[in-house]
Amino acid sequence: MENFQNESKTDFLYSDADCSRSSVEPINPQNPFKNPTENPEYNGDYGAIVPQIAIEGCEIPHLPGKAEKKKIRYFYNIAGGGILFHLITSVILANILTFAAMAVLMMINGIGLSDMISGEGVKISEYINGSSIASGITLLSYLTANLITFFIGCKFADIEVKSLFKTEKLTGTLVIQYIFAGLFIQRIAGITVALLENLMTQGDLTANSDIVKYSDPKALIISACYACIVAPVTEELLYRGFIMKTFSKVSQRFGIFASAFFFGIMHGNVAQFVLAFLVGVFMGYLDVKHNSLIPSICVHFAVNLMSSVSGLLLNYIENDSAEYLIFSLLMFIIIFIGLVMFITFCRKNKLPKSNIHQQFRCLNIALTSPVVVIAAAVYFVILLITTFL
Repeated sequence: MENFQNESKTDFLYSDADCSRSSVEPINPQNPFKNPTENPEYNGDYGAIVPQIAIEGCEIPHLPGKAEKKKIRYFYNIAGGGILFHLITSVILANILTFAAMAVLMMINGIGLSDMISGEGVKISEYINGSSIASGITLLSYLTANLITFFIGCKFADIEVKSLFKTEKLTGTLVIQYIFAGLFIQRIAGITVALLENLMTQGDLTANSDIVKYSDPKALIISACYACIVAPVTEELLYRGFIMKTFSKVSQRFGIFASAFFFGIMHGNVAQFVLAFLVGVFMGYLDVKHNSLIPSICVHFAVNLMSSVSGLLLNYIENDSAEYLIFSLLMFIIIFIGLVMFITFCRKNKLPKSNIHQQFRCLNIALTSPVVVIAAAVYFVILLITTFL
């Protein structure tokens, strides 16, 4: 590969691409690898990674050079850093809010520090965990962590928030189709988890996954608000917005699967990992296809609503009751419609593929991005702990 004459220091850093052939077709910065399976409108400017692609005659080689790898790794590490930052922030906020709640309860009940040491602290902690306070803390901590990480991450990754909502070719009919298909995928995930439970008898695959578990009506309402309102919006901003967009700098396919992986593993248990990963891949493709977070927000809402309503009803109706039969029939109808919608969707749509150029710039570089590896390792350890301890 030839370099420029009298190039500056900056030019030298990015001299991996060959810009010596004036007869080469100019590179489209939003589709630099000429991949017909991708939506170029979703892509950002690849000039942020290889600035000289704007020069006439520039070609991107099959194998990335050091400078290009370094810049790709930089963006991957931003995504990994956002994932770690979100984890740390949510834990810190949850602890701060818990201590604040304990302090308020101590003041109200006239409990001193000596009483806390003698056993009153355990009683207060149990009260918080069994009341609406715990669900309120969860809502506030994750709401805040999701939004803070999203806005800071977009700033570092140079993502304009409005670029995540450039909705293209999305109709109400399509949204309904996507929702039913998403509910079908949810059922497939449930069947998969049931099969895994038969194979992995030593682990708890559903640890901490029961959303509707509070006896306090206030806690139920708060938990449902998070699951059906806060999570579909803020988690999509974070995972399909900042994280997927950042991982998609080179390949949309890699961005879809990488964001789905982290979306799944951050739930902390195998059952929700399976569901979140499968639905995450589906929602990621929808957002790339329509260049908008709106499809995934709608599907996320429907899936969480179904989980919440199903969990609530199954806790209060008998298995042999008429209500249970009606519920089962309704579920069968919904899943059957979802199957039809999913088959229709699959016949008309295909996930984007990575061509030879992109394959050398995705997983192999991500696996050498230290922050990404650390983020994956931390969540994997958490998954193992919740499953087997």
